[in-house]
Amino acid sequence: MKMRSKRPISYEEAKARAGALCSRCEQCSPDLLKKFQTWGLSQGDANRLITELKRLRWVDDTRYARAFAHDKVSYSGWGRHKIAAALAARRLPREAVECAFDDVDEDEYEEVALRVVRAKVRSMKAPLSDYETKAKVYRFAMSRGFETSLVSRIVARVAAEQAEEAEAEAEDE
Repeated sequence: MKMRSKRPISYEEAKARAGALCSRCEQCSPDLLKKFQTWGLSQGDANRLITELKRLRWVDDTRYARAFAHDKVSYSGWGRHKIAAALAARRLPREAVECAFDDVDEDEYEEVALRVVRAKVRSMKAPLSDYETKAKVYRFAMSRGFETSLVSRIVARVAAEQAEEAEAEAEDE
């Protein structure tokens, strides 16, 4: 079966498509440049269109980075390091990556990290007083992108909670 080659689209067609895309969800300029390439738009037209979309404020890499960071913290339970790496992998400008965490509430961020650690601890059989278990929890939280100091505080808090619960159960018996 022979595949038909796609005809390149015009600048105006690409602008209409990009506008529809940007109206549905936040887009970043590197992702749009890739899309324009697949649409067959010339490099010059693609750059001109990105400039036009930025001028119209349909595309804003900083706004995209902030929305991405908020969603990844709130819904995926990611930490700062993992989010920054994901944004850098998308080839966003460094300024946009640095501004990504401006809208992330510190209390909410710590609450998400606590939720992630507690979920991991619940899934494990051994108590956090065990060195191996504690190391697994540390590695897991670090792989989610949370900072070492935050992970240390949270693991200590959860371990203390576990010790209190064990003590309370021992007293009840």
